Amino acid sequence: MNKIDFNFIIYSGLKDGLTVDESIELAVLCGLTKGLVINLYSSVIKSLQEQGYIDEESKALPSALKVFRNIKNDNSQLARKLRELYPAGMKDDRWPWRGTISSVSERLDEFNKMYPDINEEEIIQTTKDYLAKFTEDGGRSLLIYFIWKTIDGSKRSILADWAYAKRENKSEVKIKSNIDQI
Repeated sequence: MNKIDFNFIIYSGLKDGLTVDESIELAVLCGLTKGLVINLYSSVIKSLQEQGYIDEESKALPSALKVFRNIKNDNSQLARKLRELYPAGMKDDRWPWRGTISSVSERLDEFNKMYPDINEEEIIQTTKDYLAKFTEDGGRSLLIYFIWKTIDGSKRSILADWAYAKRENKSEVKIKSNIDQI
């Protein structure tokens, strides 16, 4: 998030039953205020822990981001980076491998809500690792579907599967069938 709208952050927190201080502190712990220095108040930390938004080490829990669910992240820079990694051209002469910046950015916005614990560096490295597994176009997924895709009414993410597998130090990630990756 490049521009921080503190009014929206505070409003989101108040709407969820938090105080102004708790809203700002939770936004800091969720990483929504990168680059800003805000003092951490022990009473606010204790209150957020008691409400289940952060753990004992004062780290935001993934569920804490639900307070800020309507904030749109500006993922256009990350979308550009991912598009540069993907090959140019069309899959089966029908669909663009890379998609548009806006379509990739929108997918990343939703991905961030679904998997708030996967950071930008992991996304980039996981994408590189995924693309390195393919010597030809046949099995690779389109970028937007790599980020996530709705299958049988639920959203599935190859990107998240690979990122979590990498965290578990699995050297080989099973590549799903072409049907799952269309």
